[in-house]
Amino acid sequence: MELSTFSLNLMRSASSLRNLDLTFFNCPLLSEDTIATIYETISQLTDLTRLRLAFGFCEYLTKVNLSLDKSANSLKNLSLFLYSCPNIEEQSICHLLNTLRQLTQTTSISLSFKNCSIPESIAEDLSMFCSARSGWELKL
Repeated sequence: MELSTFSLNLMRSASSLRNLDLTFFNCPLLSEDTIATIYETISQLTDLTRLRLAFGFCEYLTKVNLSLDKSANSLKNLSLFLYSCPNIEEQSICHLLNTLRQLTQTTSISLSFKNCSIPESIAEDLSMFCSARSGWELKL
């Protein structure tokens, strides 16, 4: 049976949840709306210190609209792993780069985009941005 929807209500623990690890691997039917709901849920977390988010073989993943405004001052470790998500929009990667610029307290970031179509100019921007910071790693 294929996973096409996923629901996670963290509103009661939005201010107390410190670590979140979500992996969606080989979920080709996971809808864009469901993925947007996951991003929205994460954006409500206020004191998150570690986030690991992984998507693999998610055909409908077009956006990486991860907003971390509410956790920007507490987030220390961020891992984002995208594997074989061929439909990610260029604008979405630019949004991610802007989100990363807000993470002034984050000491460790690991970004991995394997088998994803990322324009060379944006890949260069991501690479320069990550290499300028100690503890930040980018794998393309």
